[in-house]
Amino acid sequence: MNHFYKTSLLFKLFLTKLVFLLSLILSVNSTVKAQCPFNIDFEEGAFNGWQCWTGSVNANTGINLNPVPGPVANRHEMLSANPGNGFDPYGDFPKNCPNGSGHSIKLGNNSGGAQAEGVSYDFTIPANANEFSLIYYYAVVFQDPGHQPNQQPRLEIEITNLTDNTIIGCSSFSFIASSGLPGFFQSAHPNGNTPVWCKDWSATSINLDGNQGKTIRLFFKTADCTFQAHFGYAYIDVNTECSSSFVGATFCPDDTAITVQAPFGYQAYTWYNSNYTQLLGTGQSLYLNPPPLAGSVVNVQLTPYNGYGCLDTLTAVLWDTLTVTAFAGTDKLSCDLTPVQLGGPPKQGLVYSWSPAAGLSNPNISNPIATPTVSTSYVLTVTNSGGGCLTKDTVQVNAGVIDISIQLIGSNSFCTGSGQSAVLQVNPADGIQWFKDNVAIPGATLTQLTITQTGDYHAVISTNTGCSAPTQILHIDIYPKPTAGFTINNISQCFATQQFVFTNTSSVSSGTLQYAWSFGDGTVDNNKDVTHTYTQPGTYTVKLIVTAAGQCTDSISYTVTLLPTPTADFASDTLVCVNLLVPITNKTINNTTSTINYLWNFGNGQTSTQRNPGYSYLSSGTYTIKLSVSSSLCPATISSKQVNVVIDAPVPGINYPAKDAVLNFPEPLQARQIGTSILWVPSTNLDNNRSFTPFFKGLTQQLYRIEIKNAAGCLTIDTQLVKTHKKIEIYVPTIFTPGTDGKNDLLRPLLMGFVKVNYFRIYNRWGNLLFEMKSDRPGWDGKVNNVPVDLLQTVVWMIEAVDVDGVTHRKQGTTIMMR
Repeated sequence: MNHFYKTSLLFKLFLTKLVFLLSLILSVNSTVKAQCPFNIDFEEGAFNGWQCWTGSVNANTGINLNPVPGPVANRHEMLSANPGNGFDPYGDFPKNCPNGSGHSIKLGNNSGGAQAEGVSYDFTIPANANEFSLIYYYAVVFQDPGHQPNQQPRLEIEITNLTDNTIIGCSSFSFIASSGLPGFFQSAHPNGNTPVWCKDWSATSINLDGNQGKTIRLFFKTADCTFQAHFGYAYIDVNTECSSSFVGATFCPDDTAITVQAPFGYQAYTWYNSNYTQLLGTGQSLYLNPPPLAGSVVNVQLTPYNGYGCLDTLTAVLWDTLTVTAFAGTDKLSCDLTPVQLGGPPKQGLVYSWSPAAGLSNPNISNPIATPTVSTSYVLTVTNSGGGCLTKDTVQVNAGVIDISIQLIGSNSFCTGSGQSAVLQVNPADGIQWFKDNVAIPGATLTQLTITQTGDYHAVISTNTGCSAPTQILHIDIYPKPTAGFTINNISQCFATQQFVFTNTSSVSSGTLQYAWSFGDGTVDNNKDVTHTYTQPGTYTVKLIVTAAGQCTDSISYTVTLLPTPTADFASDTLVCVNLLVPITNKTINNTTSTINYLWNFGNGQTSTQRNPGYSYLSSGTYTIKLSVSSSLCPATISSKQVNVVIDAPVPGINYPAKDAVLNFPEPLQARQIGTSILWVPSTNLDNNRSFTPFFKGLTQQLYRIEIKNAAGCLTIDTQLVKTHKKIEIYVPTIFTPGTDGKNDLLRPLLMGFVKVNYFRIYNRWGNLLFEMKSDRPGWDGKVNNVPVDLLQTVVWMIEAVDVDGVTHRKQGTTIMMR
């Protein structure tokens, strides 16, 4: 037999053997009724008496659990039938057990993670309780990822006889949704692609007959799949009675019919008479009409699902000794339609009816919810299912009306000193008690309460009828107002040396502050203490806004003055000769309303306070001229500028060697290249007396004074003597190359010792005049009427000139033109 099939059969036996609702009663007088252990039915609304477990699941080792001090959120959840927890999102059945109990639990959740949870309860059967049974209820929700059975989500129920250290096998099962057990259905909305199998609430009994004095453990366990991706969880409840009665084993003397109920969950039922000679029925229930004689015996053979338990036969002796007592419950008080529960837990085989039906959730159950609009007496009528044992009980439900409305006059959040306030008000009532943070305020019993402190406030309203209810809780925030303040190191400062230091002195009685500075120039800052400089002189308003909790603010402002200050500025030559005034131009602008003070330092220990001083250096070198300025309002030096000046010294003058020149013939002269300008004095017989290389052309001897200045203005004086000599000669080139290359471009005579040219003429070979001039310059460029003549030709020239002695000379010759 494979593991999957075996698991299925075991669970089916579990659903039969453990749902045995009541054990057989052999004798009314010899049966001892057992009391249920404390809170085994969760009716305390807590896990008192139960041990909670958490752990994990493994494909090889199964569910592994460890005890925890108490319920773990989202893994051990207490459920309450009033007001109810709604419906399971997968199975659409109620989360709260429909057996009429007040509380049940949820074990596990719809998250994977290979988690496992458990709850266990240990109790000892009384020594004189030879017949003892428990009824429990369960509903399950499993994802079915199609894993192997040992890997699937599961529910395990383990019943252990701790005294004998034995598992009660027919009551202990492990099953999964895919096991094919009856009663499972597939969820219509699995919230994904993985199927989800569900089983609605079902009842099962544990037959513990013959275990008197033994300690028993109930253990319910749930687990996800072992791959951590799929979930499994269950709902659990235990009945409020631990009875040894067999449903239908006793009946009322006036019943017209009886129904004997066998345990739920077996595959087959076969009912027989006392000696097994007559087949009475084959269902879970045996209906007998009319009722048999008291003391009659019936037997039921229980056939479990294959592999899930043992074939068993139960015997019931039927007695007409059943008594039924109606229990409507204690009188109730319903305030403002507050639901109250009437009656008590239902008992199988009984029929309930309440009158009147007005204000009841269901007049045909044992424990309806009542919400009457007026005080009402409800009568409960109870009969056995066969119609006998009619009994009644009455409960009074007093309906009270209480007004728990609360009104806030003012604001629920404000700052002290703001002029705002908060007053809470309720309507007049028999009793009023105000609370702050769930603590009663002594003497606060009036309809109004003025709030002076932050807190959660409400009132408890009560009436003389016994109704008492709290109002809505209102939270009021009252924040302390801060005080803004700051100091300034100096409210009036000079622009050039400014540094405004603002030291924060703001305070608040509690909490922290936020700061917002505005400096009046468009800039802001959020630090506590700040240092600020301005880009322009002027008057500025500095404002500080401090903000505390609740956006409570305060502000303070001061005015600061930034005095304008001049900026030192001057221009100076950076290269000057000794003993010459250094050209200094003061460019400082007075942008103030006060007098500017000047201090010059010339870098050699000499100073001046004039605006435009004149100063010359006596020694060469490099000096730093510095100008510092201040004003009468800002007397300290507030601006300075410095310029480096190089002071140069002149080069000593020399006498050049005498120069010999031919009378009235150009002779080049050369001065020393030691400056930037030159002047030949006098300028007589020189072509350019401001050139370092002039030409001398004269008839008499001349002594020249040469004045040379450098970039610093230093003057050097040299001398040059030019001597003249007589020499009479006329030279004309034999070849010339007209053009623009600067080499022999013009044809002209070279005269030595002549003072006048009467004419210089050029002819072509046919005697045509090509050019004529009456001097020795500039010469012929090889063009006639600005048109070049043919090259590679010979031209004839003629000249007539007068020499320095007045003698006229005539000369002619030829010159070859070529390119």
